Parts: sequence; C-alpha cells; structure tokens
Amino acid sequence: GMTLSMMYAPFSEDSCETFFASQDPQNLIKLRDTKSVDSSPDEMYEPRQLGIESIDQSAYKLDTKAGSKFYRPKFAATELGIRQKLFVAVLSSKDSLNIRAVAVNKTLSSYVTKTIFFIDQKASVIPPEMTIVNFEDGYNHLMPINVLKYVIKRYGRDYDYYLFISD
Repeated sequence: GMTLSMMYAPFSEDSCETFFASQDPQNLIKLRDTKSVDSSPDEMYEPRQLGIESIDQSAYKLDTKAGSKFYRPKFAATELGIRQKLFVAVLSSKDSLNIRAVAVNKTLSSYVTKTIFFIDQKASVIPPEMTIVNFEDGYNHLMPINVLKYVIKRYGRDYDYYLFISD
C-alpha cells in the first residue's frame, strides 16, 4: 500500500503545491486566521439562544422557604444530564444462581457499572457481591415483565442503555 501510494504521488494533479499555486496570495493571507481553507472569512458565526422549553426543568427547583432562591443540583452530572452508560439485568433461577450467575458476574463486573440478578424463588445461599432481586409471585412466565417494570421504576432515567440477558 505504501509503495503504491509513493508511486502514484508524483502523478497526482491535486497536490498541495498545485492547489496553493493556483490561489491568490492575498486571499491566502486572509485565510490564515480561519480554521480551514474551505470556509470563507465573511461568514460570521451567529450564536442562538435556546428556548426555555428545551431545557430540562426537573433538575432545578425553587426553594419556597428562602424566597425564590435558585437551587442547583449537588453534582454537575445531574445538572448536565450525564447518565451512566450500561445497565445489565440478568434473568436467572435459584438453581443456576451459584454456578452460571457467578460466572456472568465475574465476567461483567469489570466492564459494567451496574448488574442486577433477578431470580424466581428465594435462594438459600446468596453469593457475595451480587445484587439479587427475587419475584416470589409464582408466575414464572411473567418474570420478564416484572423485571422490566422494576428496572423502569428504579433505574429508568439513570442509564443510556439497558441489556436484558438470561444466564
């Protein structure tokens, strides 16, 4: 690839020398302050003001006790709307919790910030360092719907992406 491009370079018509040789020198002096050759110096950037309806007002509150004092969130991420990237929900069972779920947890723990395991019955032995939620309603066929409702209620606005897997 390198040899071919070196052989082709002398025959190329749109090299830098031919481009700048065909340009007006006074125009090139004016273009020194611009970011690229393609932008014209007469173009001015016009800033625009965002409307109040485009800003998320849920992060800001008015404190009624202290008059109309403006309240800012404690963390900059809350104010800017920065969320965590990936949430993983693992659908598991009581029988495979100590075998497959532990392997999934060890694999994902270094890559994912939050992993929660959902099981259908209460486990007698819970592995350490694993967040487990159990649904003991007896309707195993409704478990994915229960998991989805739980995740939306608790973590609906905290993450950019959601991954639902089974072990």
